[in-house]
Amino acid sequence: MKDSTIQILQNNMSCLHQVISTNTQNGLHGNLLDVLALSFNLLNMSNNELIQLQQQQDALSCHSVGLVIQQCSALLWMVLEYASAQMEQSSVDKLADIYLHTHYLARSISGTPCPS
Repeated sequence: MKDSTIQILQNNMSCLHQVISTNTQNGLHGNLLDVLALSFNLLNMSNNELIQLQQQQDALSCHSVGLVIQQCSALLWMVLEYASAQMEQSSVDKLADIYLHTHYLARSISGTPCPS
């Protein structure tokens, strides 16, 4: 697994943490914050798994990580669709960027074997 993939995940986690913090302060509905927190946890889990996969070549595990990131992407899309009107524009923009990164990252990881 390339270090750049892990770096992309970590950058997205940092941005998502900022979105969660901002929207917690702004009073976004609790269920939507829970979905954002779940998305963060899925990214964190994927990041940890990819770091471990750097030591081995396990295409099935790599594909599974891609599927987890894909689920995270779907959750982020759901929040964008239902909560964007309740969020500051800067948070919507960050969330849209994270969605795009995770969407394409998931496709990239799921579609190729994990080289070391």
